[in-house]
Amino acid sequence: MNALCTAMPVYLKSKLKGEALTSMNGISLSNANYLVVVDMLKRRFGNSQEVISLHYKEMMNLQAPTHQFESLRTFMDQIEKHLRSLEVLGENVNQNSVVPMITSKLPLRILRQL
Repeated sequence: MNALCTAMPVYLKSKLKGEALTSMNGISLSNANYLVVVDMLKRRFGNSQEVISLHYKEMMNLQAPTHQFESLRTFMDQIEKHLRSLEVLGENVNQNSVVPMITSKLPLRILRQL
């Protein structure tokens, strides 16, 4: 467990990019600073409504799949990722607007089978 805790600040930094990564400059990567950094990132970049809007926008902009299995699987994986993220953010993904957003992307051949 100790090795995991020690690795957490390094792992966090490895997942950041751009402005979020730059905001960590000058902060030492230690267990003591881990929660400080997480709190700072949440305050600065944690606008949940903006994140929610981004997930919906990315779902709307997904490339429509073909009728091929791999294309459909990739599409569904992407949709599921966004829906899970939206649920975590407290969004009701069972609303009436979500289903048409997804089905409008599916090939007619697939819709007929559904």
